[in-house]
Amino acid sequence: MSEMTRSIGLFTALLLMAATASAEWSLDYGSASAISMEFARTRSGWSAAGVARTTRYSELGASYYEIYGSLTAGLHGGYLDLSQQDNPATVGLMLGGYYVGVSAQSGRALAPSTELLWRLSYTYRNASDETTQQITELEWHDWNASLAVSYRLNNTELSAGAMADVIEGDETASGSVSHTRSFRHDRTGSGTFAIKYWVDDTGSIRLNLAGGARREAQLVFAREF
Repeated sequence: MSEMTRSIGLFTALLLMAATASAEWSLDYGSASAISMEFARTRSGWSAAGVARTTRYSELGASYYEIYGSLTAGLHGGYLDLSQQDNPATVGLMLGGYYVGVSAQSGRALAPSTELLWRLSYTYRNASDETTQQITELEWHDWNASLAVSYRLNNTELSAGAMADVIEGDETASGSVSHTRSFRHDRTGSGTFAIKYWVDDTGSIRLNLAGGARREAQLVFAREF
């Protein structure tokens, strides 16, 4: 069984377990929906054929969520552009593409104004570009799990925690550089911090930060309805 297959199985099992547990907390609540617009800038290290390369990509997209009490599940997707250092297959190219994924998240009160939060997500990403001399495509799978503690004071919520993500994908190049090879994240653990401000009862602005294996800044504008 491949590493990717084991990762898919583990992630699916965790998602089903978490969703089942959260369903017990959600049965007595009505449902609601939410939409959000997101912009993110990410930097991470990928290893391919024993060589580590720094990869940077930006994303602009949207999410749609269904909210059932304490459980929130949704879809996300959008546009991305990518750059990579010291990779002959991407020199002179401006790789662009898309991402799509699913997520589930929930929380449980620890004390007044304090909550334990978890989130699981899967995202598929694809970026490519071509010139007369080179065609390169990168596609990868990103499984992410995070756990955090949040504290809310009036309209402001602060949270801090940890995140683990598994990235596995393939790079296909033809032209001046030709190969097909696999790559993966060279590390998995990151620390997280977020600040969320409620502009009214249903609208919020949130800044998510991550440092470690995944260095990321994400700005989210959300509205429940």
